[in-house]
Amino acid sequence: MGFFKPRIGFGDVMDTGLNQWTENRTRFAANGLLARIFVDMHAMSVQHGKGPPYEPLLLSRHATRLGDLMEKCMALRKDIRELEILAMKAATDYELFQSTSKLEEELEILRLQADSKTSEMSGFLDATREFGGESIEKGLSKISDGRGNALKKDLQACDRMKDLIGQRWASLRKYQEDYHARFSEPGNAHNYGQRAEFLLEVLQVLMQEALDRASALSGGVSVIYRSHLEATPTTLTLANLDEFVKWALTALRQLGRAADQEETTEIVVPLVQPWFKTALPLVTAEAFENALRGGTDKPVIIAFEFPDNGVLNSLVRTRGIGVSFGNAFNIGDSGIDRNQTADSFTRLFVKVRTPYQRDANGNAYSRPEVLLGNVCLHGSGRVVAMADGAAVENLCPFGKWEIEIHPLVVWKDNHLRAVDSVQNSDKIRDLKLTLRIFTPNGSVPFSSASAISDEAHHE
Repeated sequence: MGFFKPRIGFGDVMDTGLNQWTENRTRFAANGLLARIFVDMHAMSVQHGKGPPYEPLLLSRHATRLGDLMEKCMALRKDIRELEILAMKAATDYELFQSTSKLEEELEILRLQADSKTSEMSGFLDATREFGGESIEKGLSKISDGRGNALKKDLQACDRMKDLIGQRWASLRKYQEDYHARFSEPGNAHNYGQRAEFLLEVLQVLMQEALDRASALSGGVSVIYRSHLEATPTTLTLANLDEFVKWALTALRQLGRAADQEETTEIVVPLVQPWFKTALPLVTAEAFENALRGGTDKPVIIAFEFPDNGVLNSLVRTRGIGVSFGNAFNIGDSGIDRNQTADSFTRLFVKVRTPYQRDANGNAYSRPEVLLGNVCLHGSGRVVAMADGAAVENLCPFGKWEIEIHPLVVWKDNHLRAVDSVQNSDKIRDLKLTLRIFTPNGSVPFSSASAISDEAHHE
């Protein structure tokens, strides 16, 4: 039989060392610019076995649910990582503004050239005092005086512009601080950390279920197909989710290939009527009649051993279980079975306890009992009372069965009728067990799939 063969782990193809993005993320979180969840989530891991185990025999349910879980987990991780990008962008922009706003303010003030203008005005004032009273000197004095006054007014304007520049940048900083506060306000759509934390909690729940169902799937393959999914993952992180998805897709593909070549059929196995190669019944007529004489105050228990004697393939599994009853054939002059006519109104209520099953470790356990409330006469043209739910899926039919019959039967009129009564018909002489079965296709090998590293990986 084929099996999943481990290969190079996920950590071998991915650098787990700290890079610049991780360093910045840690620094932003330490400075309060980034929610801590965006640092801690990369160390998050989910371990198999935290919750109650799933029934390994329900392969089709696990396969369907696992496909749905993979899609949801990938979508949730995408949403979380997008929130991380938005949060990092917001933190980076805010830090950039904080570091550049003071520089921009200082550059704007320097563009006013207040110091050079002050020095120039001082020089013109000195020149005015130094010029004499002659006509040329007087003219130059007037020029220096006029230029000095102009620079004085220019400096007054520079002082006012400097105050306005400071006020404008103070307003911008106040706006940025108020705007940045929304990233930590509870319930705010821009609180990326809170949103990511909630999504991560949901993701952890889904990842836990995915791991547990993968384990159940592996156990089911081992029991039903007698093969192995040896690389079944036991730990999931954000980093190795991709590898888990590849593992699961490979497993589901192989299960699908096997199911494509499996046929379902039905057989009817009588309990009292001899049918097996030994010509011996599963329940003797005497034991069956004695069991029916229980009166109306307690149920009738019919126990029997279903043998693995070569009539059915030893790998056979069930997909449905049904029960009908039989009695004597009483043909009249018209050619019609009188008993069948009367018993077309008879209905039994039974509980079927199926054989103990064994898990991948060989431990025996029981499955829930099967309830059938519309058990009718065998071969009467009525639909056989069948159950095809989780309680009967992929059961091994070999072993000890018990069928518990309610002591009262349902009939056409309003009188009490015991299961062993004979009125207008014949007593119940046999139960017919209908099995809807298939043989798992062991010829389809389970090819190799990726192994999943159990370690959490960081970017």
